Amino acid sequence: MSTWAVVPMKSFLRGKSRLASVLGAPDRAALSRALFEHVLSAVRDCRVIDGCLVVTDGDDVAQVARALGAEVWPQPKGASLGECIDDALGLLENKEVDRALVLMADLPLVDSHTLDRLLERVSEKRSRADLAIAPDTHEEGTSALVLAPPRRIATCFGHEDSFSHHLARAAEEGLHVAIFRNPKLAFDVDTPADLRHLQESLGDAPGHPIILSLSKGGSEIVRQP
Repeated sequence: MSTWAVVPMKSFLRGKSRLASVLGAPDRAALSRALFEHVLSAVRDCRVIDGCLVVTDGDDVAQVARALGAEVWPQPKGASLGECIDDALGLLENKEVDRALVLMADLPLVDSHTLDRLLERVSEKRSRADLAIAPDTHEEGTSALVLAPPRRIATCFGHEDSFSHHLARAAEEGLHVAIFRNPKLAFDVDTPADLRHLQESLGDAPGHPIILSLSKGGSEIVRQP
């Protein structure tokens, strides 16, 4: 069963804008890149993923993605997230890929083992679901979505409550959905509180690339109670 990951990512220079109150532009760009590289490393190390397609409007992102062995699907600036992802999934289906994993690029705790377990929910080895969805911590957004075939449904990325939208769309189509709740997929980095939680989670690994991506000033902000 051939499997590809789709990872959408806007330019690092425009990433993590909701952290502007606590991190300067260079820190936000560095953090965005470190998170992206971490996610791509997890994809690369996942034994059942055959390739990775990065969907981006940023030349900076494209350069890093290719250096890490991913293919790039360039998008015009301003294109909607949902349209970009659906276009990429259509491309994979045209290439006769059997299964696709859409994975957000700001998941600092995700690892290859967790991706293996998620992908097992839509596989030929067990009672098969049509879709698998990993919600975020608040069960509003969608951290990851597995589809077989890649265009099983039109996705709902770009909605603040994409998780419920995906569930509703699957129900309309009469599809069986596996919900995969896992803290390594649920946690993303959007707010100052998320930054503090990130440092607490990685506190025993001070040399972790994501922690190192923060400058001295950014690290001090993260440590504030």
